[in-house]
Amino acid sequence: MMKEVFKTSVNAYGVKVKHCCASCASKHLEGETCERICKKFDMEVESGHVCEEWAMSALMKSVGVARGRVKRKEYQDFLVKVREGEAKDKKMGKGVIPKSIDYLRIQFEEEHGCVYL
Repeated sequence: MMKEVFKTSVNAYGVKVKHCCASCASKHLEGETCERICKKFDMEVESGHVCEEWAMSALMKSVGVARGRVKRKEYQDFLVKVREGEAKDKKMGKGVIPKSIDYLRIQFEEEHGCVYL
């Protein structure tokens, strides 16, 4: 059995990113069923799909920014609680603007100390 070979790119932090739909900037998940849609070609695509127009997504560009530093469980729980509250308020029709991750990190650090172990 032949092993599949995938093309990869390295982001600014030295992390290899596999070229596929999941890491592409044009990927969009639609509806409750999370259909994978290519925004560039406006078509449904399968998991692992890759085309010549692949471009690294913003999320993949930032993978590795912490350089392997592990965040505290308390910080992760704090983020989940805040985001759940924002989602609940949004569902209730309140005009919610999500707080930036930098704002939340600073807020946590002021109350609890460093976010890293």
